[in-house]
Amino acid sequence: MNQTINTIIFIFGVFIAVFAALYIIYIIKQKLPEHIRVALEQFARQSVFQVEQTSGTLSGPAKKQLAVTAVMKLFEAFSLPAPPLVAIDIAIEAAVYLLSKVTVVESNEKPQIEAPKQG
Repeated sequence: MNQTINTIIFIFGVFIAVFAALYIIYIIKQKLPEHIRVALEQFARQSVFQVEQTSGTLSGPAKKQLAVTAVMKLFEAFSLPAPPLVAIDIAIEAAVYLLSKVTVVESNEKPQIEAPKQG
């Protein structure tokens, strides 16, 4: 009898824990949905490349401000809700880091971007 009650309590406890975990994941995803995260990454990368191409001689903070403005304009252009500025800032920093790590290879064929050789 006691073992049956303990098993029932355990099953309900596991069910409640799984439900709570799924609810927490749902709440976190609602804060920044997947399509917004993907758009943020793409928009930050595009903005950093664009700022570097058009305003490469500016100082770092000026280029960053241009990139933030460009990201905000892209979200507005596509009628997407803009993420918090801290998320945009982090995405731009990541894109700048990525830009410093890639090598552009020029040829008569389509342009390619290759990662630097390791080792």
